[in-house]
Amino acid sequence: MKSVKWWQIVLVVLMLLGTAVATYCCVQVAVIAKIFLDAPRTPYPVAEPVRVPPPVPTVEVKELRLSLEDYPRVDGSTSTQPLAILVACKALGVPYRWRPSWTARGG
Repeated sequence: MKSVKWWQIVLVVLMLLGTAVATYCCVQVAVIAKIFLDAPRTPYPVAEPVRVPPPVPTVEVKELRLSLEDYPRVDGSTSTQPLAILVACKALGVPYRWRPSWTARGG
């Protein structure tokens, strides 16, 4: 019978340890996977329906009964000036006509 060398014993021990470590790691992975896969699944939260604000009571422009003397001062950007003039004309009952600006190009 041949004699067993010391390095052969070490090699067998290392192979057994490697197998044990690999087996331990596989078992741990399986346990972790089972924990996560068997966990109770919660459904996605149901979104609340979009809340529609209640209708705001509106007042007809003619019911305001504004005159030129009691029409409020409108302060705003010059880009909103056409809108302010349109609202004032509607509120005061002044006829108006929408026209392009005198400074508009091409016309």
